Amino acid sequence: MLRLRNDVKFIIILIAILASIFFGVKRSGLLEAFSPQKVSYNTKNADKIFEQSDNKRKISMQFEIEEITEISNVINDIIFKEGVTTKYSDGKDNIQLHILEIPKAESENTVNSLRKVKTLEKENIQTSPFSAFEANVEENIKNNTITKNRIQAMINRTTSPQSMANFNHQLEMIQTKIDSLNNLKTIQQHNGEFDLIYVSAIKNLTGEDRLGAAIKKFFFITITMMIFITIVLVIVYFFFVALTKLMELLGIKAAKSGNTSNYNYGYTRGKKKIKRKYVSQEEADKKKAEEEEE
Repeated sequence: MLRLRNDVKFIIILIAILASIFFGVKRSGLLEAFSPQKVSYNTKNADKIFEQSDNKRKISMQFEIEEITEISNVINDIIFKEGVTTKYSDGKDNIQLHILEIPKAESENTVNSLRKVKTLEKENIQTSPFSAFEANVEENIKNNTITKNRIQAMINRTTSPQSMANFNHQLEMIQTKIDSLNNLKTIQQHNGEFDLIYVSAIKNLTGEDRLGAAIKKFFFITITMMIFITIVLVIVYFFFVALTKLMELLGIKAAKSGNTSNYNYGYTRGKKKIKRKYVSQEEADKKKAEEEEE
């Protein structure tokens, strides 16, 4: 069985604890949690929805606040108004992101209620005039309707089954185009009748708020790392135990160190091991004298 000395065990445990604490401090941001700082938050999804919307009037309003309650109450009042549609919503303890579609009749009142929040930092209004594309949609609907009426008249006059089938196919294609253009026209009308408002409210965390969150995160990460390192060490230990057992099965024995006896084993390269016995000087003289007497 693989055995470790107590001082080695102590060093391993100490290294594991220090490594866990290091990762806890590093990942929790504990050292940076002593000063106010703006919350970092990914608004990519909300920004994309806002930019890709085709509403004629789009308003973005950004707030930097210390308490989230006031802006939350204002937004909740807006959301529950009749005709208001929520296109995106993400509300947490430190951030409020909302994209709301509001009827033009209510839009100005809504914007004014948001402007009363004192922490409004930035406001931007984008407007789109009546475009040539919209005029083109109207013109296409008229032209396709005229074509449809002509085909219908030809169907009424024809008596040939083959011509009738051909005209009916053309009529179906024209009707599909008209339906598609009418849907597009409905969307354009809707975008002109509803304004889009993008509300972004981010809370500035104080050092105390950040410190409390960082301490919780620190303990969680530290304990997690200690459990992880412990599992790794156990796996490594049993790996070496299994390796030792395998070496024994293969006839490979590890060298052992122990107390030395009166016998010292000398090794000469390429020669057989020689065993020598050491005696005191007195015994050597006595033995020599006995040999001379004989």
